[in-house]
Amino acid sequence: MTDNVAGPGREYRFGAFVLQPAARRLLRDGETVVCPRLVFDLLHYLVEHRERAIGRDELAAAVWRRPDVADVQIGQVVLRARRAVGDDGSMQHSIATVPGFGYHWVAATQAVPDATPMPARATVPESATRHEPAMPDEPVRDAVGEAPPPNVDAAAPRGDTPRTEPAGARTRGRLLFAAAVVVAVCLAAALLVARQGRDAATRDAPPPTVAATPAAASGVLLLPLRVQGRSEDAWLRLGGMDLVADRLRAAGVSVPASESVLAALRTVEGTPDAARGALRAAFGDLPVVEGEAARAADGTWTVALSARSADGLPRSGTAREDDAVAATIAAADALAAALGGTPSGDPASALDADADWRRARAALLANEVDVARTILTTSRSLAARPLDRAVHLAQVDVRAGRLAEAETALGATLAQLPADAATLRAQAHIVRGSARARLGRFDAAWQDFDAALASLPANAPPLERARALSGRGSSAVPSGRFDDAFADMGQARSLFAALGDPFGTARVDANLGMLELYRARPAAALTHLDAAAAGLHAFGAEHEWQVVLTAQVESHLALLQHDAAGAAAERGWSRRAHARDPEQRSDIALNRAEVLLAGGRHREAAALLADPQLDAAQGTVLRARVGSLRARLALRQRRWKDAATLAHAALAAWPAQGAERERERLALVELRAWIALGEVAAARTLAQRPPSPFLLADDLAWRELAQAAWRQAQDNRRGELDTLRAAIAAAGESGVPATLAAVAETAVPALLELGRPDEARALAGRVASFAANDFDCALVQVRVLHADGAVDAWRAALETAQALAGEREVPAALRTPPSAR
Repeated sequence: MTDNVAGPGREYRFGAFVLQPAARRLLRDGETVVCPRLVFDLLHYLVEHRERAIGRDELAAAVWRRPDVADVQIGQVVLRARRAVGDDGSMQHSIATVPGFGYHWVAATQAVPDATPMPARATVPESATRHEPAMPDEPVRDAVGEAPPPNVDAAAPRGDTPRTEPAGARTRGRLLFAAAVVVAVCLAAALLVARQGRDAATRDAPPPTVAATPAAASGVLLLPLRVQGRSEDAWLRLGGMDLVADRLRAAGVSVPASESVLAALRTVEGTPDAARGALRAAFGDLPVVEGEAARAADGTWTVALSARSADGLPRSGTAREDDAVAATIAAADALAAALGGTPSGDPASALDADADWRRARAALLANEVDVARTILTTSRSLAARPLDRAVHLAQVDVRAGRLAEAETALGATLAQLPADAATLRAQAHIVRGSARARLGRFDAAWQDFDAALASLPANAPPLERARALSGRGSSAVPSGRFDDAFADMGQARSLFAALGDPFGTARVDANLGMLELYRARPAAALTHLDAAAAGLHAFGAEHEWQVVLTAQVESHLALLQHDAAGAAAERGWSRRAHARDPEQRSDIALNRAEVLLAGGRHREAAALLADPQLDAAQGTVLRARVGSLRARLALRQRRWKDAATLAHAALAAWPAQGAERERERLALVELRAWIALGEVAAARTLAQRPPSPFLLADDLAWRELAQAAWRQAQDNRRGELDTLRAAIAAAGESGVPATLAAVAETAVPALLELGRPDEARALAGRVASFAANDFDCALVQVRVLHADGAVDAWRAALETAQALAGEREVPAALRTPPSAR
């Protein structure tokens, strides 16, 4: 083993790198690699202790010198450390992730004497801060002591009938579906970006100089404009609102996204006072900008905007022009100046932001997809800019669910974009990434979001960068790149928060909850999901709220909290008629079926799963979930042939990435069905399939259960015992109650039959606290107490199990009183 103690005269060499602890310096081919303090300390600690894996808690205590460090912070620093030594989330040559535990330094490393003198103090060159963002706990300060804006880098029991699927096994295919939807949810606003027209003229111009004044820093909120004009002028209500927001942001005044404001306004009806109250509840006590656009008899337009600034004084901007867009721009610039901002140059440059696109965008904001498409296809001015129009039409296609069409169109558009169209290129990648994620092609989606971040110029609006980061983070989850996902989501959330956009932060909270579910941490997931649900509900964001409810159902079932899961499913079911997306309506029904199945209410679950609308699902992920639930129900009802056929078909069409534990669980369903049918060859094929390289401990527990079922069918008692013990160990490591319950439901009767009563009792004791609410855990207690001859305790446990059974049966042998011992 190499020397793992770094004395004052040691340095570490690995590949092209040299780590010099005394000088606090990392070299690559002799050149200094800039490392902020946390990155260097993390590298140093991992290299020093490279003979073993380091847990997250130990790493937090060593690097941050405190235990209460969020996983998102650790993930961000690990990602930066990987980049510093040439790694990334998938090419882990130096820092390997140990699933469910922490990290391990795996690069071949040599400790040699270090002749470099120790400096008096470690420093980071000022120029480095322009390229490497500050770590979460050490904000870089500028010359006057203020932190600059973030710089974001781009088998059956013997004597019983064949075993059915444990109801305690609660990890679901819905998780992958929810991940696909959440990517789209987080990017919903990104599909409505309204800056392409202006960027066509000034795409990559240097950013304007912005005066840093208290008024500009405090921000404002915009209400939709009141419009007095003809029927064809109605687009100005939302289109003008968005144009004013763009101009104020360009002048340095912080303005939340129009989508966030409209979501908050959907929760109220009536007077401006009610609207202001809703905005105050959602965003805090920010000044509210109201405006009116009026067409005169001679065709000219007057736009008047007014607000009260942070000092309580009224501020306003008014302009009269021949054109509605010109008047809106001029009034917005006047208001920006009154609020302490610096208008971004000649308004004529902004007139290039095509009015037809703003009309189309206003239609999208009002969910009038067909109207938006008509505006775009009939616009003469946009016909002169075909690439801009192609991106806009793809945005409309994604909103309409025409995902394949959008992907094809954007591929052709990206191939034609000139090199200087950086912002439009980034937006095209964001839209295509959203489409690909909803199609279940997460690797391709990740590449699009990554390309978007690489394309965004330095002066790109932070809102677009936040959306791209959120999408990239979400797309990294199904392939197990959790550190990358944490880092991107953390940065996205910080940007949304800095922009005063609680709707954006709520969507990122939803993503963080999904990430914790993928990591088999349902309790941690609920922390994020509950916050997201509250925020989205306050905004009246029905679609996004339903997505979070799906994840809450998943989390509660994983924790064996059946009542809470049922309550969440019923909340979604009660609002099912309000869901406009037919696939979301299907998912709401599947949530309810999931809870019914877990509660032993098989006939009610079967009625929901028989809905022909479920067979019309377009997404591969949703189809996989439907097939999985139908197969699990068939196994519960001992319809062996149906269970095998349904599970086999679902696995054959399973998405290439993500939901590994549900894949393993469904393979167990198929294996048990084939064994019950006596189809040895089919069962052997399943038992011998190679494991995924991305299995977590929770996933592994399901795989070991399948191996145990196969060995039991082969009467391989030693092999069965070994794999059962492996399943118990994996379930214990995962710490997910539902997984432990599923393992106990299978392992306890087998251990008793194999003559291992002490091991059976020990496992039963680990799930005893769930027996009052979960049938499988209650049945485990009945088995052990019956085997022990504890008549009184057995009788009480039997009553509990029968009360929880629903349509499930307690085996007849366990209903017969045991012999007292």
